[in-house]
Amino acid sequence: SEGDLTETLETKSKDEIGDLTRSFSKMSESLRDVIRAVQQSVDNVASASEELTASASQTSQATEHITMSIEQFSNGNEAQNEKVESSTNQLVAMNEGLQNMSQTSSEVAAVSIQSTEAAGQGGRIVESTASQMKHIDTSVQEAEQVMKELEYKSK
Repeated sequence: SEGDLTETLETKSKDEIGDLTRSFSKMSESLRDVIRAVQQSVDNVASASEELTASASQTSQATEHITMSIEQFSNGNEAQNEKVESSTNQLVAMNEGLQNMSQTSSEVAAVSIQSTEAAGQGGRIVESTASQMKHIDTSVQEAEQVMKELEYKSK
């Protein structure tokens, strides 16, 4: 099958060769499931990262708008100035929170990249396994041929 995990080995044989063939088919199916799960995880992480980035950007814009509004109102009396100062402190705290969100978003993006790399490594492992399966299949076919020849000679 040369690395193509969509192919399945079918056999009607009830001996060890048949058992081996069925085991390889199950292993191939399991590998396909693992690859699908890894890809889904990568997609989910990438999607979450994009959503976090968009949310952080929107919140940052809202914070800037609020800050501008507060500055416009700060031209009033001293009580208003105290409220503005309090609001500014709150905005600073919000901005720090946004920076933390941005950092988290960057970390999620890094995890997404790592997941993509892990998926690639998984693909290489699958290719190696498929190559080994092909080699085993060739060996099994050769053994089967030898057995047929022995059977023919023994008649």
